[in-house]
Amino acid sequence: MRTFATRYILVSVLLWLIGSSSIAQGVRAELSLSSDTMALGSVLYATLRISHPAETVIEFPTPRDFSPFEVLSTKPMATSTEDEISLDEIEYKIRTFSLSPKQVIALPYSWFSRSDTGSGVVFSDSLVLQRRVDQVLPELEYKYTNEPISLLDPPNFLRIMLLGLFIILLLTLFAFLLRKPIEKFVMMRTLKRNWERAQKGLARIGEEPNQEIQLESLNSLWRSYLDKNNDIQLGAMTTTELIAGVKKLNYLTLEDHQVLVKAANMRDQVLFAGVPVSGPEVKRLVIELARVFDSTFENRKEQYQSSR
Repeated sequence: MRTFATRYILVSVLLWLIGSSSIAQGVRAELSLSSDTMALGSVLYATLRISHPAETVIEFPTPRDFSPFEVLSTKPMATSTEDEISLDEIEYKIRTFSLSPKQVIALPYSWFSRSDTGSGVVFSDSLVLQRRVDQVLPELEYKYTNEPISLLDPPNFLRIMLLGLFIILLLTLFAFLLRKPIEKFVMMRTLKRNWERAQKGLARIGEEPNQEIQLESLNSLWRSYLDKNNDIQLGAMTTTELIAGVKKLNYLTLEDHQVLVKAANMRDQVLFAGVPVSGPEVKRLVIELARVFDSTFENRKEQYQSSR
């Protein structure tokens, strides 16, 4: 009885092995490479194709250790089936940084079916590493020696630090000595630029054919130039208020005050009374305002120089 049971178990195991081998024999792997040589760091494409029975499922696990190669990317293809035989395909984009003259690619795969599972590895032929230098010159080869290596003296960091401090102190001293001359130059340049801009504005307004726009622009220009910081608020004053307001510009003469008030009156006459002014009068007003601008520029220069 025991002998019959033993024979039954052996027969069952034998049938299972036969079934497994038949499935395993139905799985065939093929590996193709884009080149049979490789260069250090260059890309190489390896394509793994598995043909198998249609009921078998194929997986392409990515190994954790793919040395000496590095997997850059994988590109699996869709499964195709014909006459109960399926084809699975995957493309590996790899490269190597190993200096070994010959290297081998090993790609794993696994299969699953209702009655069996298994795995396998496909090995490529030896890949030859291309050498950029076929022969190393003797003088470039490594040679062992007991002679000490001559080293340059290290830099004197203390001397460098002291030199840096001296340069910083020297630049600070120059900046302190030249501060006032530089400020004076910048201020005088600014005053002259504002004066030139005002004179150009007068010349441009003098060519304006529309008398209303001309007189309105003239009054806006002289008020903004003479009261650049809006300390007196000339721009907000009426013509009546200007009679007293312009007197605060004490560096101007009485004649200059009268020119400013005349400019305001001529504006009111044209804008509000509708009475035009003759062209020669407007031109004479432009000339007189230019003289007032000159006086203002000279006074501001003297004030700045005396304050220093």
